[in-house]
Amino acid sequence: DGPSTLLIINPNSTSTIYYTTDGSDPRLPGGAFSPEAISGGINEVEVEFAASGILKTRIHYGGDWSPLKEINLISNNEDYSKLVITELHYHPDDLVILDDTTQGKDMEFIEFKNIGSSAIALGGLILDSAIYYEFPDEGLLAPGQFHVAAAKPSKFFLRYGMQASGNFQKNFSNGGEQILLNDPDGNPLINFTYSDDPPWPTEPDGEGNSLVSADINPTGNPAEAVYWTKSHEIGGSPFADEPLSASIDQGSSSGADILVYPNPTSDQLNIELPGSGVDQRTLSQIPEDC
Repeated sequence: DGPSTLLIINPNSTSTIYYTTDGSDPRLPGGAFSPEAISGGINEVEVEFAASGILKTRIHYGGDWSPLKEINLISNNEDYSKLVITELHYHPDDLVILDDTTQGKDMEFIEFKNIGSSAIALGGLILDSAIYYEFPDEGLLAPGQFHVAAAKPSKFFLRYGMQASGNFQKNFSNGGEQILLNDPDGNPLINFTYSDDPPWPTEPDGEGNSLVSADINPTGNPAEAVYWTKSHEIGGSPFADEPLSASIDQGSSSGADILVYPNPTSDQLNIELPGSGVDQRTLSQIPEDC
């Protein structure tokens, strides 16, 4: 149950091992040493780790670096507390390109994010409810990164120009359904039922928006409607934080958010006040990097 150990062996006794465990390269562009690089000695080094991570290592000799080697470090006691669901596109609209129509159900997807500071091993996790999906055995989700499973990866690529992380079986119900994510031992990690009825956002039910977490790094309960909002982009924003909303503290006791978008802008700025629709204000002097 304690830390695990990895042994790195260097057959060249005149060079030095350098490594990192945060996923960064021990060599900076141009050849300098990264401040995160750890000098591991000449012949061999033992790397002890208690959490999953990405080890990258190179050999340094006479000012030259070896090719980069990368190894996934998988903890025996994985902490899944920072793995959260951030987007669900359960009822996409149809995609029409010229005379070709792709059914909306083929572009369904679900997105997870690592909001922690260390990598999370995804192997053994299973979605087994509305859809069925086994996460890849060697999958490792770095801090701040996303894992997106899609109904039809080829259709997902057609719509978004990106490769989905995986392919789930079955489809989501348009009227609401249970989402259950189990850990490798079969224990529930995420378990909730989404809805298309108020107070849940209703636009994701066929109007083109997806269901997205109201916070970029959510810590609440996805079973509660307040956890969710609609995406501002039609089709959502897979593999990315919701791009068009920003929370501004106005010192109000109501806790309501003001949405300001798009950002950046050089022409028109949209300001959406709680419960008031969109107040569009054209600002002629907005700098381009606003």
